[in-house]
Amino acid sequence: MKRIIVPIDFSEYSEYALETAANLANKFGSELIVIHMLELSNAILSAASDSLNEKSVFYLKLAEQKFDAFLDKPYLEGIKVTPVVKHFKVFSEVNAVASELDADLIVMGSHGVSGVKEVLVGSNTEKVVRHADIPV
Repeated sequence: MKRIIVPIDFSEYSEYALETAANLANKFGSELIVIHMLELSNAILSAASDSLNEKSVFYLKLAEQKFDAFLDKPYLEGIKVTPVVKHFKVFSEVNAVASELDADLIVMGSHGVSGVKEVLVGSNTEKVVRHADIPV
């Protein structure tokens, strides 16, 4: 197992997944690819106006700053960690990123959506599981 993808949203559930992935990486000598999916609208990303371009740069820089703090964990010592910021929806793009980066496993947290919300929306984790070509 060479590469493990860990999609994060900077929540406590993401941290649980990151720690689990770190344990696996230590055991198998794997690299961690930690991905934050920044859900910016196509209007912001393709806008010609300076104010909208400034907004997208602001959000990208903010995500990069959050990575620094989020990845400052003792359990990540000695593990190659590559932070990646993408501007996609998690459930529809994690598989594409995993394929592009030749990943072997996806480890992600879930906060356990249930009831009517799960029936109508479903969790991002559930959607990733359904669309992934590699184990989740």
